[in-house]
Amino acid sequence: MENSRWIDFQPYKKDIRKVLGDLEAAVMEATWQLEKGDVKTIHTRVNKERKVAVTTVATILDRLHKKGLVKRKLLTTYSLRYEYYPALTKAEFENAVVRDVFKGLLETFEETTIYYLVNELGLENKGKIEEMRKSLKKQQ
Repeated sequence: MENSRWIDFQPYKKDIRKVLGDLEAAVMEATWQLEKGDVKTIHTRVNKERKVAVTTVATILDRLHKKGLVKRKLLTTYSLRYEYYPALTKAEFENAVVRDVFKGLLETFEETTIYYLVNELGLENKGKIEEMRKSLKKQQ
C-alpha cells in the first residue's frame, strides 16, 4: 500500500488497535477472517465478540473503505447491497504499518532510531541498517 494515511500509531494499545480504533480493528479482523461478506455477515462475526449495531458496522466498513483498507462491490441479486473484502492481506497491512512507523521515526529521530536499533536491539550489522535507511527513503 503506497500511501498509508490511515496509520496513526499509538504504541500503548494492543495488536492492530495500535493503528486502528477498537471497532475498526474488530471489523477489519472479521473481514480478514471471512475474506468477503456483506454488512450483515460481517456484523454477525463482530457481534460474537462484542455487541454492536448493524448500522455501526456499516459505518465502520464505509470508513475502512474510505481509508482504502477494504474494497466493496455492489451486488444486485435479491437486493442492492455491498460485498466487502480486504484491500490488502493482514501481512501487507502489517508491512505497511512497520514501514511507515520506521519511516516516520527515521525522518524525525534518525540518529536516535539507529542508535536504538544497534544498541538496544542488538542489530550490530550497520550495513543492514544503512540498507534499511536507504530503502525507507526510496519509498518516500
